[in-house]
Amino acid sequence: SDPNEESVQIDVNGVTFTVPSEYIKITKTPLPDSEIPWRLRIRICQDIASGVQYLHSLIPPIVHRDLRSPNVFLMSTDPD
Repeated sequence: SDPNEESVQIDVNGVTFTVPSEYIKITKTPLPDSEIPWRLRIRICQDIASGVQYLHSLIPPIVHRDLRSPNVFLMSTDPD
């Protein structure tokens, strides 16, 4: 990996992951509600619940402790 390449550091339970910035688009301004279809909102909620269920099923379980919208990273805005 190129040490000069821009990257984003993500901390998960004390473990730091480095992700090249080309894979992450971070926006300061959220999409307006009118641009987020209900089908996508439901998909996001289902994916979050699935992720939390997975974390809680581990031994020992992992508790996120800071689950809020700015900490939800979307890989796609495709509702399917």
